Amino acid sequence: GGKETLQCPSSVLSVAFDPRGNDVCAAACLSGQVLFWNVANAQNIGSIDGLRDIQSGRQWGDMFSATHMKGIKAGVGLKRKNASEGVNLNQHFNAIAYARSGELLLCSSQNSPFVSLYDTSSFSLAARVTLTTNRSMSGVQVLLNSSKMTEAGVSWQQHDLSDDEADDQEAARRKQQIRQTEALPGVSVGEGKDAYTEKELRVWDVAFSADSQQFAVATTHGVFVYA
Repeated sequence: GGKETLQCPSSVLSVAFDPRGNDVCAAACLSGQVLFWNVANAQNIGSIDGLRDIQSGRQWGDMFSATHMKGIKAGVGLKRKNASEGVNLNQHFNAIAYARSGELLLCSSQNSPFVSLYDTSSFSLAARVTLTTNRSMSGVQVLLNSSKMTEAGVSWQQHDLSDDEADDQEAARRKQQIRQTEALPGVSVGEGKDAYTEKELRVWDVAFSADSQQFAVATTHGVFVYA
């Protein structure tokens, strides 16, 4: 048979099928929504608006606020001609996973230090888990203090303010020079990333265990496991 398209309001970032075999799938969109579809009849049976729940953190180098408004394209402006309709570049779920029972949906955002658990029967928030409150990492705080900016417009957290001994500072300076020489523009993973990205908190994926008694969250600073 021919294919049939399910129309979503924006780009789809992640898809998960209900493990109960009821032909229901969940699709996380760039607009911050999670849409539930019955793939047997191509009907939309429900949705979750995650913009209020994600609470994305603001990176130290961000020149814009961590807004949860729809249709605002970060770093471009608030004019209508520059806005992206139905798209939120700050807050959206990039990974979702069903529990074995199908009654819970685990959602995570790459830009947020929180993961959310939703009830799939009422499409409401059941719980929200904080991954970390470590303020030495970028992307944890929702609001930043603008007074902690240098005259060049760079946050002081991006500078090395340690009080190590001179020998250690010299070794660290040489290491930083090597890193800056080998770093590649736009690379945030692997040997080609710069030193700043090591301090960023990013959430890449989520998954339940086979019995759904635990779930794991993969981040740039390791895997968090919750029971």
